[in-house]
Amino acid sequence: MNDGITVIIPTYRNPKYLSLCLRSAIKGKKLKTTEIIVVVDGFYSESQEVLELYKEHINVFDLGSNRGMGYAINIGAYNANNSSLLICNDDNVFAKNWDENISNLDLSFKVWTLEQIETSAGMFNFTVANFGKTPEEFQYDEFIKFCEENQSNMDTLKGEIFPYLISRKNFMACGGFDLLFSGPCHVDWDHFLKLELMGLQFRRTYKTMLYHFGSVVTKQSIDSNMFSEKFKQTYNEFIYKWKFPPYNGTNNTKIPPNIII
Repeated sequence: MNDGITVIIPTYRNPKYLSLCLRSAIKGKKLKTTEIIVVVDGFYSESQEVLELYKEHINVFDLGSNRGMGYAINIGAYNANNSSLLICNDDNVFAKNWDENISNLDLSFKVWTLEQIETSAGMFNFTVANFGKTPEEFQYDEFIKFCEENQSNMDTLKGEIFPYLISRKNFMACGGFDLLFSGPCHVDWDHFLKLELMGLQFRRTYKTMLYHFGSVVTKQSIDSNMFSEKFKQTYNEFIYKWKFPPYNGTNNTKIPPNIII
């Protein structure tokens, strides 16, 4: 196990966004120890051209069929060669020196959400700025300039959400992502709840910033209706497991008030 960062990118039928994601991750990384793992969660042929283009810089794991986001991330973690894991989406864009900027964050008792730039306001209060809603119109240079002007050593609460940096040891200790869940929704809330019960602290760092196009596959693709149904199923699966509905508190907690686990 090396003392470095492995970024894990699960991907599902999203080659254009994946290409920009990988191009920016490779261009922006500075440390030789940084490892990039892409886990293809079905429909490999759709992403094959992109993966071939960057094959010298990435490690690729093909699941053969659609096994789900949680399974894909677990496979990435099992095959990681570094002690720190950065788990991202395939529609993220990386800033310059992203790996160096977060390399000294304390992961012994903390999990770090990286500040994310969204095109519109959402429930997690990420920075809002629009540098394009598709890879074709994305303004990379303007994004980089914005990051350089707004990145800082500040950190706050408001963690417990993607993209996040965690020690591989703590990821493995909590069991990774629970394969009970039949889709990508709510499995991440379950994951962070387990980490919370382990006593880990959640912070948000502004040392680097990632751009996010925003749930491209789950809400804007040809499979959006399927993911809508999966959302309902995983909601019920969460309640089946925990006996209370998914909850996101103002004080970095996934445990509703007056609930005893």
